[in-house]
Amino acid sequence: MKSKKCRQHVQGKQLTLQQWLFVPAKDKNIDQQTPSIHLEYGNCSETKSVSDPTKEHSVTSAQVTSQSSPTLTEKPVETQVFGENNMEDIFQLPMESNGFPFQAVALTLDTLQATSSRLSSIEILSDLFLAILLKYPQDLLAAVYLCTNRIAAPWEAVELGVGGSLISKAIMEVTSASKETLRSLYKQYGDLGDVAQICCSKLQRLFTPSSLTTQQVYQSLKKIAQTSGAKSVSRKKDLVKSLLIASRSPEARYIVRILSQHIRVGAVEKTVIAALGRAFVILDAVRCNKEEVTCRAQVLKYSMETKTETKSLVERMNRALSECSDWERIITFLVNNAHSWNQLNEYCKLQPGIPLKPQLGKITKSVDEMIQDLGVDSDISCEWKYDGQRCQVHILENGTVQLFSRHLEDMTSKYPDVVSSFTAISRVSNAILDAEIVAVHPSNSQMYLPFQYLSTRARKDVQLDQITIQVRVIVFDLMFLNGVCLIEQPFRQRRSILEQYFKSDSVTLPETLISSSANEVEAWFNKAISNGCEGLMCKALDGPNSVYYPSKRSEGWSKIKKDYVEGMSDTMDLVPIAAWWGNGRKAGWLSPFLLACYHDGEFQSVCRVMSGFSDEEYKRLTEFYLRDKTLPTKPLYYQVDESLRPALWLQACQVWEIRGAELTLSPIHHAAIGLADSQRGISLRFPRFVRIREDKSIEESTDSQYIFELYKQQVKNT
Repeated sequence: MKSKKCRQHVQGKQLTLQQWLFVPAKDKNIDQQTPSIHLEYGNCSETKSVSDPTKEHSVTSAQVTSQSSPTLTEKPVETQVFGENNMEDIFQLPMESNGFPFQAVALTLDTLQATSSRLSSIEILSDLFLAILLKYPQDLLAAVYLCTNRIAAPWEAVELGVGGSLISKAIMEVTSASKETLRSLYKQYGDLGDVAQICCSKLQRLFTPSSLTTQQVYQSLKKIAQTSGAKSVSRKKDLVKSLLIASRSPEARYIVRILSQHIRVGAVEKTVIAALGRAFVILDAVRCNKEEVTCRAQVLKYSMETKTETKSLVERMNRALSECSDWERIITFLVNNAHSWNQLNEYCKLQPGIPLKPQLGKITKSVDEMIQDLGVDSDISCEWKYDGQRCQVHILENGTVQLFSRHLEDMTSKYPDVVSSFTAISRVSNAILDAEIVAVHPSNSQMYLPFQYLSTRARKDVQLDQITIQVRVIVFDLMFLNGVCLIEQPFRQRRSILEQYFKSDSVTLPETLISSSANEVEAWFNKAISNGCEGLMCKALDGPNSVYYPSKRSEGWSKIKKDYVEGMSDTMDLVPIAAWWGNGRKAGWLSPFLLACYHDGEFQSVCRVMSGFSDEEYKRLTEFYLRDKTLPTKPLYYQVDESLRPALWLQACQVWEIRGAELTLSPIHHAAIGLADSQRGISLRFPRFVRIREDKSIEESTDSQYIFELYKQQVKNT
């Protein structure tokens, strides 16, 4: 095997990665002792006694012998990677009797970080999942959550509540690194996970604590999220410290990155699904001979037949995750039903109470183009497109009503008025609906207000008597009713059922025109604009494109927004990642801002924006970012040309809706680089700020593929 060497020094000897990491611990009674840690930073040393994180999560006080703060004396350890045969490397790790080693997960993530190939990433991640399935299948769910930077389903509202300040304090208390040392390291490397790895790599343990298992790390993170009440900050910090103390290289890096909610290795959901599919298919092929797989690790070379099986399973998993969005349910089924994959979509399907990923509409530049796409001489449903918040309404058997956002977060407590609108619906035992929540004028419920009015409402625990901005809920699709899944029914039928069951005083359907006439649709579009709407959402009523496709940008939905009259056919949702200081009237404010699109865990620069802001918005945004949202250096996952030298790097934490005149190839910006041109990216000309999209996470910002599609359409129509 051609393993790459990791330079580690143990008792004066230089050992390979294999020798240093993969030799099982000799002393199995180590848990009965209290391990000590010896730290050295230059001329500073310290001895700590610590607790075993596999037992009670607490840290004893340290006996510090140093007279000065520790100083950095060497460069950080390099990223460690597995060799050419990842499976063999994984199986040489010491396998604890109580679970799969987290070190294998961390080393896999390190290896992922070192590759830019998606196919290689799938193989690397697949090796990890296969090793878990062979050794500890019960740990697979925890590994998948950790690799996707989650600890629970999005609607479960599980938040770690751990900020950079708490993590930094934990690192300092565990390693005796000073605040100045951490600040210097962070300025140099721009990644708190790397800072933790550097500091923790200096721990010289007199007694080695038990290895962390994947399940232990996962359960510790859940415990951190569940910690609340008096002294919760201190208790969270102790839990973080216990994980850091027990960590081995490179575990500290990923413990901190997971706590920071950004593992930065490109393990996006599509990659994880493909890797899982590959692992399960290989496991099925060799299930009768596990020992041979373990020893020879030759499962990477498999036949075209196996590749076909993998593709089939990945398609089933994609559908299951789109309709069910529950990793636990999917993985549990696959682990327990290895030979029944064809039943996956019967088990993991639409269910009230579990949100599905919403269908999206594609953009069109004109009414004529829309009619051409959806079918000439075919009736088209043309609905007003409201400027509100997307909402998925779930009615359960027991009468409970739940509301979910477009990114599947539970927002039931934000809209008690919307919940009450559905409690009086008769003849409905359970249902799932697609809807839009729109703010209305207090004295005229027929007058729609812009989305910004919704953003003034608290995010949760809103009381009916506290509501100042009234809303209307407009339902436009029905996916499930009275135990029957409707997504494969044509939209004409779904729309008819929707009108029969949900058209009432409290629930509204969108204003709709059924027509195939371009002139009629054009007039309807203008009427929608004059009534405060964004434009039209036009839908195929019949045919294969009229079914509901969860998570997809369907060919059966076309949106026409007023923006196409002004230039581009659609706005883009971009993320501010850097800024310069303004001049003249804008002196003292941040202006312009550098905006980026999202691509596989990275942010690619698109344009600089300085138009569309009021003075109050400039002031508010400057205060927001300067408070605690600046970065000392450019993160590795920001893809920005060296010629752009912003004054400040910003945390990727907001999504802004941006309107522009046109898209153009750019030698400076990196959005969609390699798609339209091998050397140039795509940039937006004359960008203008529209609003902050508080209903979107940064991962839901416009991606590079979408920008490329916009550019292709623009070229096609010129």
